[in-house]
Amino acid sequence: MRSSCCILALLVLIACEAGPPAPAGQANIRAPAESTMIPVAPRTGSATRDSLPRRIYYDLARFDWYARGEPVQWQDQLWEPAGGPVAFVTQDLRLLGEFEGVDLWTLADADTIATLYVPVSEGFWLPFRPALEGS
Repeated sequence: MRSSCCILALLVLIACEAGPPAPAGQANIRAPAESTMIPVAPRTGSATRDSLPRRIYYDLARFDWYARGEPVQWQDQLWEPAGGPVAFVTQDLRLLGEFEGVDLWTLADADTIATLYVPVSEGFWLPFRPALEGS
């Protein structure tokens, strides 16, 4: 009984090592056991953990001011959402401050602040521009 269990275990081990059958016309290609895993650099433009902002607001509607449609108030000016999210890497932006629990960013090399950005997903930022008079 014991030898039949050992044989069965050996057959299972051999079957696992063989891997799934290759599709018709293709050979099973496997890396040798002594190969070394080499880390691959992230794709250009993809977000790495170090390049992400400290907080991302996946659901801005959980903030009362946003859910009510109120503008951001920053430096004695009102700022409204301006279109859909745009793609940026965090290194292209700089943190300005916070408005009612939401971090506000602007372009890192901007001399004047024309647009505020709020991170709403990894690599995507919702732009806010100054509200038009009378809106």
